Amino acid sequence: MSNKYFDAPPVEAEHPRLRAWRSYRRATGVTGIVVEARREREAFGYGPARLYVDFMAGEEIHRQDDAAWEQELDNWLVNEGARTQTPGGEVTRTMLRLSSRLAAVLRQVGDGYFRALLIRTVKDGPLGQSESVCKILADLREGTPYDDGKLAARIAEVDSVFTSIARELTDKLKYERDVAEEIFADAVAQYLDERFHVTERIQLFGRT
Repeated sequence: MSNKYFDAPPVEAEHPRLRAWRSYRRATGVTGIVVEARREREAFGYGPARLYVDFMAGEEIHRQDDAAWEQELDNWLVNEGARTQTPGGEVTRTMLRLSSRLAAVLRQVGDGYFRALLIRTVKDGPLGQSESVCKILADLREGTPYDDGKLAARIAEVDSVFTSIARELTDKLKYERDVAEEIFADAVAQYLDERFHVTERIQLFGRT
């Protein structure tokens, strides 16, 4: 007799696109994958991101596919070592991964606290020395995150997200350390810019 309290949970269904991509990757002659994450510019911000995936046979494209950007799909591509064609393209892709993973922290603490927490974490860490990050931070007002006894744990949670993404760039995508650091810093700068509407605000109202 079935009893949901004791039965093993069902295996989560795999994203249907992954089944197709695995078969494309295993096809005879396919040697690797190249990916791009693109977004259309809109009046305010950007539209939804899409992944454009090329399955390569040497220097030739064996098969192409595209799908809406989802963390599960991009995780698989990262695990396959699929890079973008340029470091600049990797910045946008890394920013999307960063945004997705930080969403859990944002939901926990709320927008205002998250802003103060994120800026504090960035400024106090190695990213605080990055030229691209400092350029954005200069136009952000910094609040002080209230310490209710959980501040250190929340900073550690943000740092954990940063660390996981940074190491994917070196360990899975095999970028050289200096290139990975630049991609990561530029992705964080782009995230801060878009999350807090820095460039848009300056364009509309100027610097205050």
